[in-house]
Amino acid sequence: MQPISGLHVASLIDPQRFDVRLYHEDWHGPFNPFQAEKYDLVFLTGLQPDFDRMRQLAYFFRRTGAKVVAGGSVCTMFPEFAAQYFDAVCAAA
Repeated sequence: MQPISGLHVASLIDPQRFDVRLYHEDWHGPFNPFQAEKYDLVFLTGLQPDFDRMRQLAYFFRRTGAKVVAGGSVCTMFPEFAAQYFDAVCAAA
């Protein structure tokens, strides 16, 4: 998944008020879906090859009640399609 996007989103969130964690599967390994219950809000981003994995992760997070926001190339090109799998979709103008 896109390495700098998570850093950018996280830098906009006040760490004094919220517990912010960054996770990148290329660097940290596959995310354990059994740890999905720890989160209230999740941001996912990726390129075309990452979209299926983003959908898989969204399933686990949404199943535990977390809201999932997604962005990236597929979300920008096909926002209506992407909206089927995420609570919110970010699309570049």
